[in-house]
Amino acid sequence: MQNFLEFRDTIYTTTIILYTLIEKSQGKIYKRGDNELTNIDIKDEIKKNRIKHWEIAEQLRITETAFSKRFRKELTEPQKNEIRRIIQEIKNSENAFI
Repeated sequence: MQNFLEFRDTIYTTTIILYTLIEKSQGKIYKRGDNELTNIDIKDEIKKNRIKHWEIAEQLRITETAFSKRFRKELTEPQKNEIRRIIQEIKNSENAFI
């Protein structure tokens, strides 16, 4: 049973990765309807570093909801740099525990 569950999870993950690669190659992944999605660079950085939105919001001293709402419009460069700095701080603090 354990092997079947591992196999199922592997197939599911592979399917998601392939679907995402196909969507990216067709230029569809960063669009919602006719509108371009905003702040893709920051969102990708957060995902790549496996940081949770609430962790960044906590550092900014705002709620997770307020942080997510900021992504509705393109952030300014100073705002993006502040988030990048926080990502690095969180990443470095996590590495300190390993």
